[in-house]
Amino acid sequence: MTIAWPVAHSSASAISDLDDDDDHDNSSLDANVDPELRKAALRVPKTPAAIVSEPKHTPSSAFCKQINSSFSGLGEFMKVKMVAEEKKATMLDAKLALDRERLEMDKAKGKVDMAERVLAMLGASTEVKERINAYLLDYFSH
Repeated sequence: MTIAWPVAHSSASAISDLDDDDDHDNSSLDANVDPELRKAALRVPKTPAAIVSEPKHTPSSAFCKQINSSFSGLGEFMKVKMVAEEKKATMLDAKLALDRERLEMDKAKGKVDMAERVLAMLGASTEVKERINAYLLDYFSH
């Protein structure tokens, strides 16, 4: 005797043992099965209520506390970073102002050096020497 399982087209179909040379009816097998079980096996669910959905994920409270503390720490970091960036910007402005002053001083020093060289020249006219002296007097008086 061999057992063959028929291909079920519905998951609600009953499972039965079939013999290859089975010419008699299966009344002896059916007598052993409880009618309530047979009725329950053939029943197909009609509503989607029979489908069990997965429970929704809820994060733990420790995770929420950790995230909140992380974000508050990030806020404090951004405040400190902003103060540092403002200080850096004011320092950069002060450095640029000093660089401008140094450039103006270098220009003035170059003009004074040039005036001294022209005064030291033997062939300079008296008119040029008078203008240079007036410039130097004006420069050093301010």
